[in-house]
Amino acid sequence: MLQISYFKWPPTVDLLQQLLNVPAQSYNRYIAWKNRDTGVFETLDPTGLAKLWDKQ
Repeated sequence: MLQISYFKWPPTVDLLQQLLNVPAQSYNRYIAWKNRDTGVFETLDPTGLAKLWDKQ
């Protein structure tokens, strides 16, 4: 099981939380919850997600 330390990757964690929790679902073509209760998400468009990361 891969565990990511929040302290090593805070910008990544912050970006993922922002994208996953946008109410209008405007980023759902890039990333979406598979199970919000357990924190499992799916990357639907890795290239698009990387471009968003680059813009931040």
